[in-house]
Amino acid sequence: MNVLGNFEMLTRVVSFLEVEFSNFKEESKARSRLFAFCNDYTNMIQLLSQFLRTEPCTDWHLHLSVTAAMTPHFFAFDRPNYSRWLPVYISNMNSLPQSQPIAHREFINRNH
Repeated sequence: MNVLGNFEMLTRVVSFLEVEFSNFKEESKARSRLFAFCNDYTNMIQLLSQFLRTEPCTDWHLHLSVTAAMTPHFFAFDRPNYSRWLPVYISNMNSLPQSQPIAHREFINRNH
């Protein structure tokens, strides 16, 4: 068998399964409040896990993207300090290449 053909078939199957699983989750969330709660909780735990993973590996772009993804949860859980200052932090860090290019280069080179 052709390796490229197997890879393409696997890609199609995985794409199909992703769509089906997404549909299953949406239907289940509409039917069950408990499922919706558990799904949201699982998503938050995955975000927290990604955030904790960014710290030792010092992946700057991943750190910023996960921090941005976590920000709405601080609003939802009424954490005013995080809600107020995380958007400012993210904005400042995203403008770092223009405002502080040397510091930005150090973050990208994982020297922080």
